[in-house]
Amino acid sequence: MGPLVGGLAALGGGSAVAGGITLATAAVGVYSALEQVQAGKALAAEKKQEAVREADAARGEEIERRRGLMAVLAQRSAAAGAAGVTTDGSIGALARRDIKDNRNDLGVLNANTAARQRALRGQAKSAIRTSRAGAASSLLDSAGKLYEARG
Repeated sequence: MGPLVGGLAALGGGSAVAGGITLATAAVGVYSALEQVQAGKALAAEKKQEAVREADAARGEEIERRRGLMAVLAQRSAAAGAAGVTTDGSIGALARRDIKDNRNDLGVLNANTAARQRALRGQAKSAIRTSRAGAASSLLDSAGKLYEARG
């Protein structure tokens, strides 16, 4: 009897076939654990990338809002200048109100974006934790099966 068959027989309680099945069970458990960890890492990377995209989109929206504000202010100023009106009175008050509203909108946008990014980063951390717990569970399950087989 070769050393491999002898080792499998010892593992299988005298049967090389049972030893092979026991070894295969352990290998499947380890493989499953590794796959769960890899899946968790992939999901975490995806969530982190989503957080980056969220930040990029928010910056783009902020730029567009500012451009829109500048266009409105320039249009009002040009119209007032063409009409020979100064921008001190009601036109100036409208401009100040638009600027204030724009600042408020940007503040809300920034707060919402920051909250969404925190949530996505939290989901990334949770994915890693969950995958590690699943991997540990797979390994413990395999260890239990090995223990029962040796029993």
